[in-house]
Amino acid sequence: LWTMTFDDDVAKEVKSSKALLDKLEILSKSSDKAVRSNVKGLLYNIEQRCNKKVEAENQYFAEEKPSKFKTGKQQDKHLFISYSWKEKEIVLKLKDLLQEKGLPIWIDTEQMRGSTLQAMAEAVENAALVLICMSESYKHSPNCRLESEYTYRCGKEYIPLMVQKYYKPDGWLGALLGTKLFIDFSGKYQFEPKWNELIKELQAHKMLGNEETKQETAI
Repeated sequence: LWTMTFDDDVAKEVKSSKALLDKLEILSKSSDKAVRSNVKGLLYNIEQRCNKKVEAENQYFAEEKPSKFKTGKQQDKHLFISYSWKEKEIVLKLKDLLQEKGLPIWIDTEQMRGSTLQAMAEAVENAALVLICMSESYKHSPNCRLESEYTYRCGKEYIPLMVQKYYKPDGWLGALLGTKLFIDFSGKYQFEPKWNELIKELQAHKMLGNEETKQETAI
């Protein structure tokens, strides 16, 4: 149902059903953290697609516990990594290598269920740059789509990375990619040249200094 509500017409139809909304509101207070998180994501999606973005943020973010992640003036602008858990192996490898470069990273290593909607929103809002790790599972994940669309709405710069071999983004993910060139970490090409491409992109976005331009073995 959450995935279906990314369609504006479906979101409006769900919004018009008081009986369904009442049941969803009850589920949003479930003792099961995963259920609670997913239903709140669904409700937030419905509200913002029905042109009530501010009210949605206030209603569904305020109930969450404060984020454990520092934001705003408390933390330097970080690099936000948006990915599907299925591709965690290559994504976590990239995360470790980027941290070795001294970059502050925000990444959810618990499949979104370990963090709240508020934590995600704050992380995107306070990001200097977003890495969007594209794959088929990413496209079909409502959590990933929420992160991507929020990145776009916030006007954040993002770098698309391909993390599934031979995958061709279509639908909403293809539209998000547009004419942007992606960096291919799917295993189709050797890792080091693609790593150096990413380093150059990070330099262009002022995330790294020019001293990183030297060719080096990242593995």
